Amino acid sequence: MLLINRIIRAARLDGTFFKEAKADATLTNEALLVALAAAVAMAGGNFLYWLIPWPGHPIFSFGAAIAALFIYAIFYAIGFGIFVFLVPLIGEKLFAGKPMTWQEALRPLGYAQAPVIVSILSLVVVLGGILSWAGLVYALVISTFAVKETMELDWLKAGATCIIAWIPLSVLYGVAGSIIWNIWWRSVIFF
Repeated sequence: MLLINRIIRAARLDGTFFKEAKADATLTNEALLVALAAAVAMAGGNFLYWLIPWPGHPIFSFGAAIAALFIYAIFYAIGFGIFVFLVPLIGEKLFAGKPMTWQEALRPLGYAQAPVIVSILSLVVVLGGILSWAGLVYALVISTFAVKETMELDWLKAGATCIIAWIPLSVLYGVAGSIIWNIWWRSVIFF
């Protein structure tokens, strides 16, 4: 129940929560669990998207579904790790934010990934994709607020920190999508 309350506090942009999370090392595993749930939901949603045929996309691909399951989970986890590593560096070195270790950054940024869990709904035609992107955007907003509060930056500097650190994550999503589309396309042509 405490986990849910912390996720709600993060989603409500509770500034004191992010400072508490940064300072409380006992929340590390819980924050990792939230980030892992986001990775699993994104992978699961994309798996179901490629597995279940829908109008306009009548050819499903088991190969693309399996690839989506593993590639999105792995790429999200790697991308999140890079994001957590870059945020303190960029915030401190480029924008003179309050120093923070990557472990301290992990906790507030881990909770900030909670909205990505709606990605499990990717299989819902049209609405699923919109919800998935909305979850990613809101995770970036929460991350920006967390950086603002924990590194004591203004909105512009916190936003710039997160956007710059988010670029590798976006590139990984693009690569993942390209790989899966390639697998799907080959399954359509050759089977």
